[in-house]
Amino acid sequence: MPAAPAQKEANLRRYVLKRLFQAIFVLLAVLSLVFIIGRQIGDPARLILGLEAPEADVVALREEMGLNDPIFVQYGRFLVRAVQGDFGTSYWQGVPTIELVLERIPATLFLSALAFGSAVPLAILIGVLAAVRPGSFMDRLTTVLSLAGVCIVDFWLALMLIIFVSVRLGWLPTSGFVGVGLAGLPFAILPVATLILGPVGRVAQLTRIAMIEEINQAYVKTARAKGLSEYLVLGKHALKNALIPTITLSGDVLISLMNGVIIVEFIFAWPGVGQLLMQAIQRRDLPTIETLVFTTTVMVVCVNLVVDMTYAYINPRIRYDSA
Repeated sequence: MPAAPAQKEANLRRYVLKRLFQAIFVLLAVLSLVFIIGRQIGDPARLILGLEAPEADVVALREEMGLNDPIFVQYGRFLVRAVQGDFGTSYWQGVPTIELVLERIPATLFLSALAFGSAVPLAILIGVLAAVRPGSFMDRLTTVLSLAGVCIVDFWLALMLIIFVSVRLGWLPTSGFVGVGLAGLPFAILPVATLILGPVGRVAQLTRIAMIEEINQAYVKTARAKGLSEYLVLGKHALKNALIPTITLSGDVLISLMNGVIIVEFIFAWPGVGQLLMQAIQRRDLPTIETLVFTTTVMVVCVNLVVDMTYAYINPRIRYDSA
């Protein structure tokens, strides 16, 4: 017997609370790891003052920063500040690190959203056409894209696109950023093209496999026997079930895009969190690195939570209380 609406709602609340608890645990684990690794990079006081600073100044700054306190006291203080969004001041720019990161997030989200919004619909379309017409051009294209996505690395593809599309043909700018919106689209085309090659191949291949499996199911044959149009049979019935594994992979694709922008932003001089992370690493700016790691983890956790909710909504066979 199907569960009553009230029972389903209670199960959904338990499911969400369970996922939120898991997310909090992940964030706490990441914060702990960031704290441990940060203490292995070097003496923060020496990093701030520089190698040529007098030892007396370094000792005084260590005392002021509380670095002489027991490690558990430092860890507790670090957690309290992190929960409040306070990761300290940038060694490099001398401003709160959270301000630096929040300034860069819109550019990264803009690029990631464009890449995700281009890759997934295009891949689903290619995968469906490949499944409907085996051996066709789209079917062969799916295989080529899958192999290319595995074999071609982002930084090489980015350089090739800059050389041929921007330098030789002069069609698009080599790098830069003028803002989020329509004005920024010409600058985003090459970074997006670099980012989507792998995701398009992966999602298209999975969609093709799932779609072929659904087309061969008895309910599809029955729907065709009843005289339903091919559009309804494939679009309303087969595609809906075939998208279940695709949605799960799409969440992983979005996370990989957010991680992949680190190199792509650096190559195309895109002022996002990826470029900021590379600059912070070069300057050994520990507070900025910690803030970026934590912020990226929060975004990844949120993406996973949304994917879980979407997957459970689309697939009625998922039971919230047993998930």
